[in-house]
Amino acid sequence: MSSAFHHIFKFDNSVYTGENDAGHASPGGDNESPGFCPKQAIADTDNPTALEIAAGNISKTFIIPSDANDFAVCNITTGCDCRVAVQMSPDNENWCDCYDSAFAKCNNIICLATSGSCTCKLINAPMLQYVRVVLFGGVSEDTETTSAGKGIVSIHWTTF
Repeated sequence: MSSAFHHIFKFDNSVYTGENDAGHASPGGDNESPGFCPKQAIADTDNPTALEIAAGNISKTFIIPSDANDFAVCNITTGCDCRVAVQMSPDNENWCDCYDSAFAKCNNIICLATSGSCTCKLINAPMLQYVRVVLFGGVSEDTETTSAGKGIVSIHWTTF
């Protein structure tokens, strides 16, 4: 019999080095804060670069249980359209993009605030032990420069 679990990624919002971090109305945060999605132009919206992703808001690391499988990553955004990249590492130092079961990178998950629901990416492929997400490429709904919005990102999995 399998069981389903989830984890909500934590952001402290004070350590990311996005060039537009001063544009947020509420800088800083704590472990329970949703992630701020930095306003950021992406040159090729179909293929963001590693530098564009690295300039985003990186979550705290989550250690996946060893018996976890059948992964999905979901994001609920408010106030902006935002992109999510899923990264994984064998040692919590050397990070790489996650790939889904079709061998597509999980580094450009587009979450639209106007959709009114959760945007999810099914991964259904093995993942390394350490996982983090990056919020990047925010486009404000209201076109104001004071806020690019925020997202609540979660990972879901099953065990047997």
